[in-house]
Amino acid sequence: MPQNKFSNFSGSNVYVWHRNHDSPEGEDAIGQERTLTRDPSIGGAIGGGVLQQGDDGPIEIKMTGKIWHMAQYTRMWDFWNLSRTETIMFTDFTGADYEVMFNSFQPKRVGLLINNIDPTNCPNYRWDYTMTLTVITIFSGPLYGRIFQFA
Repeated sequence: MPQNKFSNFSGSNVYVWHRNHDSPEGEDAIGQERTLTRDPSIGGAIGGGVLQQGDDGPIEIKMTGKIWHMAQYTRMWDFWNLSRTETIMFTDFTGADYEVMFNSFQPKRVGLLINNIDPTNCPNYRWDYTMTLTVITIFSGPLYGRIFQFA
């Protein structure tokens, strides 16, 4: 199965994930939000006013998963820190490429009787995580050219 990947734009720092996020359909969500408000001063009393659209919010990729390897845990934090000073490339398991910044990364350590996947580095635990990436640019994939983006 193809793996998710983080990289910097020079290509000198690449991390192919040990394990993809858990959602069998892919991401928990990828999309954006838009605020809607009703202005009663426009349109009079009949109909209750006019519905006004606000600006589109950022495109976000939200994922949940499990981290079984200490190396994946530390590399996720490496890219969290890198995202503070530069954008990073996220390539998902379908090959779609996005320029992103981390919005959130929240791992929670979970105790186990034994971690058979990485028994040396985390013998009796793993992490469950949620992650939100804010998309700056879509370079390829099914959403390329279909969603207005702002940086």
